[in-house]
Amino acid sequence: MKLLFALVTVMVASAPANAQGFCSTQTIRGSWGITCEGYLTPGPNASLVPARILGTAVSSADGVFTGEATVSLGGVILPQKVVGTAIVSDNCTGTIRYTQTIAGAPAPDLNIRFLIFDNGKLIQGLAVDPGSNLSCTLKRMW
Repeated sequence: MKLLFALVTVMVASAPANAQGFCSTQTIRGSWGITCEGYLTPGPNASLVPARILGTAVSSADGVFTGEATVSLGGVILPQKVVGTAIVSDNCTGTIRYTQTIAGAPAPDLNIRFLIFDNGKLIQGLAVDPGSNLSCTLKRMW
């Protein structure tokens, strides 16, 4: 009986973390390389145009992301800056609302839902704003 109890105790103690309490903003703290591709609207009532984004971001233990990128919007190359605070759930899902500037001018907020993979080394996100069809990948750089 003692052996069985000890075995169960060891198994529970060494079990990998599951959805309960596994992810937090601390999980996504660090430096990130970002790639996004899909379609966006360049303005109100405009048609979707191809979009690609390549950039970097840094996130704090509180989930604050700051980043800079280059955006290709329908072939027009523009600089982008973003700031947002992520909300991370225990089950490794989350949301973030970025305020952004494109070419130095304020642009509409960018709302993304995301999943955290590989112990926080990879984040996959999807823009959920009307008029967007954009998916993003963030890979940890350190």
